[in-house]
Amino acid sequence: MSKGVTQEQYQVVCGFSNFNELFINLKTRKMKERIICAANYYNDNSTHVHNPKNIKVGFITCGRRHCNCIQTFAQIVGFPYSETSLEIMKTEIQGFLTTKNRFVDRKEAYKIAFEADQIIGPNKGYSENSIGLTSEDLY
Repeated sequence: MSKGVTQEQYQVVCGFSNFNELFINLKTRKMKERIICAANYYNDNSTHVHNPKNIKVGFITCGRRHCNCIQTFAQIVGFPYSETSLEIMKTEIQGFLTTKNRFVDRKEAYKIAFEADQIIGPNKGYSENSIGLTSEDLY
């Protein structure tokens, strides 16, 4: 504790009786998962490094909006699309990346964003949405 601060003052300010109690709480506290950005999943039947932890096969493109993800996909596979690229494009799942390094679909993303109080605009306050999360719900 700082010089001149009583144990009672420390407890009132920090909510913990001592520094060790505060440290243990910070170390064991689970931070709420939050949505980071729009993302699309594509299954090309290949493994790739640096994917979200729940994606073993295929790859993710990210962006501010899903249209940015689609544009990145086009740049990766080339445009106009080949037959192989068209087949990969058919596997697209639109979703989001989270702070826990996961790719989630729109429905799960809405639940996460609602729990983290990230929803803005007309859907704020609604715990469910029939289409799931859109990037416009976030920013």
